[in-house]
Amino acid sequence: MREVLAAIAERRAGIDAHPLYRWIGDDTVPLEQRFVFAPLFANFILGFRDLNRWFVRYPHPRDAYEEAINRHSEEDETHAALFLADWAELGLDEHLGWGVEDTVAWYYAAPETEVFRRYAMRIQQMCVQTPDPLVRFGFLEAIETCGHVFFSHTAPPAAELAARTGAALRYFGPYHLARETGGLIDADDLFESVRLTGAQRAQALRLVHEVFDMFTVKNDHLLAYARRVTATRSVPSPAADLRRRATTAAPAPTAPAAPPSPRAAPSPAHRPVADRLARRRAALRSHPFPAWISGGDAAPADRLAAFLPLWIPDVMGYADLMTYALAYPDPSTPAQRALNRRVRRLASHHRLFARDAAALDLDGRVRLTAGEALRLLGHARCTDLQRRSAAAFVTAAFRHRSPVVRFWLVEALQDSGEAFFRHTGLLAAELERALGVRLDYLADRHELAHPELPPDPEADAVDFTRLPVTPAERAAALGVVDLVFDRLEEQFDQSLRLVGAA
Repeated sequence: MREVLAAIAERRAGIDAHPLYRWIGDDTVPLEQRFVFAPLFANFILGFRDLNRWFVRYPHPRDAYEEAINRHSEEDETHAALFLADWAELGLDEHLGWGVEDTVAWYYAAPETEVFRRYAMRIQQMCVQTPDPLVRFGFLEAIETCGHVFFSHTAPPAAELAARTGAALRYFGPYHLARETGGLIDADDLFESVRLTGAQRAQALRLVHEVFDMFTVKNDHLLAYARRVTATRSVPSPAADLRRRATTAAPAPTAPAAPPSPRAAPSPAHRPVADRLARRRAALRSHPFPAWISGGDAAPADRLAAFLPLWIPDVMGYADLMTYALAYPDPSTPAQRALNRRVRRLASHHRLFARDAAALDLDGRVRLTAGEALRLLGHARCTDLQRRSAAAFVTAAFRHRSPVVRFWLVEALQDSGEAFFRHTGLLAAELERALGVRLDYLADRHELAHPELPPDPEADAVDFTRLPVTPAERAAALGVVDLVFDRLEEQFDQSLRLVGAA
């Protein structure tokens, strides 16, 4: 382990010299502009709370190493609230002027935030695929080290700004730095004396270096964004940008899309999974929440405003789930390429939601500032269940590399939305008639967003339900089907309570 810690110390010196930190400490940059980069990694910071709760932490710690990591995660998960407080102290709502539409687009889909979202998903993958606490300690220690370096540079200007303006910057300032010790709390001595096997040491070193490489790239992006914003005084328009990408990607067709070609019946080996999926889908249809969407006593616009904000994490988070958790980075078989083609199409649907939001004037219906919208998306109790469900789906995707299991996970995710979209479609039809607008996402016209893909006849010929499947794969497929529907039933129950219809 001392070799791993030595590598961390060596990389610490390198990241400490990153030009971002010279910029943060540069007296020629007005003090009040030193934190203009804060919006860029809002999703990473808020997601860090959920990372600690659902990925870093061991649900049932078995030894002192897992208990030490758990104690550390309990402290680390509290820091996201400090960021939201600093957001207000820095006046970022006034600076950006965003409502819920821009904030949602920025948080889930902006090109500027892509690398932060991708790296957050990669760290989740590291946790899922590294159950060994002795290896997990190494990359968690690297993350803590990068954080300590960052806050050691932000604390002095934050303290100076607080003295000058009274802004109490607890996240960027000395308060947070005092809690960023640069190591796992009360645990370094425990881990330092451990003797790793060759395989453990090699894996730990590889992940440590990957963490420092990621934070170097993130610092590059923070610096480039800060320089651009301070030089141009520009404010991004993420919702408009996302709507433009949706329009460019998929103009409305003049005729209905052709129905997909029928598939052969599942093989006997896949039949238990198909039957389980059909039963769970039928049961979910009878849940009272979807029926409330299309037939509640409240006016259509009021019903929409009551339930839609709760479901934004599901709607918008779907793209990154498909892109970074379910897709294969380097597909090597026709089945892997076939799954990639499927999820690439599904990852485009959120763009239509951006158009729906504008058509509905979501900003006017859900009057939230950017800071309030961030709290809803990443920290609010009412969306906690949605984020926990997303974490469970990400974990399942990373845990199962088999394309057959991932196929059934995607099928379950899609089929679990059948009842939801059947009733949002009815609601959308009412609103389209009343408002004279198009609501392609709510109306389940999702194929309009599907990108043109290059031909791949071999991949398109794959029928997952006829592929060979091992008993272990079948058991895993049954498990992911139940996981998805259990989570959706729980979310339907919560939504019904929160809209006051229970």
